[in-house]
Amino acid sequence: MINKIVTLLGVILLASCGTKKTAEKNIDSYKLVWNDEFNYNGLPLENLWHFDEGGHGWGNNEKQYYVPNSIENCYVKNGSLFISAVKKEYQNSQYTSAKLTTHGKFSFQYGKVSVKAKLPKGKGTWPAIWMLPNSLLEKKETWPTCGEIDIMEEVGKD
Repeated sequence: MINKIVTLLGVILLASCGTKKTAEKNIDSYKLVWNDEFNYNGLPLENLWHFDEGGHGWGNNEKQYYVPNSIENCYVKNGSLFISAVKKEYQNSQYTSAKLTTHGKFSFQYGKVSVKAKLPKGKGTWPAIWMLPNSLLEKKETWPTCGEIDIMEEVGKD
């Protein structure tokens, strides 16, 4: 069994209370608008996170099938969120994993994102933390032409 884990230790989103220019100069102008400190055990909180499901490659020829609500692939324990890839036949894929978004739960236009993560390394891994526009999720545009903002992306072979 292969078990590659991405551990998120906290996700915090701060939004500007003033103008964009003011926010860039003064951190005190931010207020907390969304966060998950993972101070619980079990599946990620339903009111904060949405599980994507599928095994169609997601535009990157990904080999895993993203399983929703699978404690084997995604769980919170001891203050961290764990996302695991498991070598397991499922829906014509050789691996299972989890893909979490805030789609339908939370979105924002301006702000500051703070994430603390421990990443796996090794050939075949490709952990990423990124933001996509609502236009993609509402099926008004397609990826990659809709754009994206990568907070972190690491290709294991590098």
